[in-house]
Amino acid sequence: MQTEKNTEKKNFSTPGRVNIEDVKKQADELRDAKNTLNTRQAGAVKVLNAVSLYGTAIDFALIIAIPLVSFILLGKYLDTRQGTKFYVLIGILLALIVSSFGIYKQIKKLQEYFKKKK
Repeated sequence: MQTEKNTEKKNFSTPGRVNIEDVKKQADELRDAKNTLNTRQAGAVKVLNAVSLYGTAIDFALIIAIPLVSFILLGKYLDTRQGTKFYVLIGILLALIVSSFGIYKQIKKLQEYFKKKK
């Protein structure tokens, strides 16, 4: 038992002494880890920007599509009920007005976001 403990102690470096090669090796490993982390973070930012861009595009599509479909269906229903054809046109005009207002608000939000980001 005594010999096993002595051999274990011999495997460790003596206190107060630093092996320069070990320090250089650890520094290189840390540098590599930092470079890997920076690369991953840059990739994550690109993915986030792409997701954000798709989200903004979907927002604009919904701002246009929902009022357009809703007002056209309402106009078509009123046209079939009344026997006229101008409610669909009124629905399209109302959808354009509502969509324009929604797009204006969305653009204002994006402008504020990019002002804060600078």
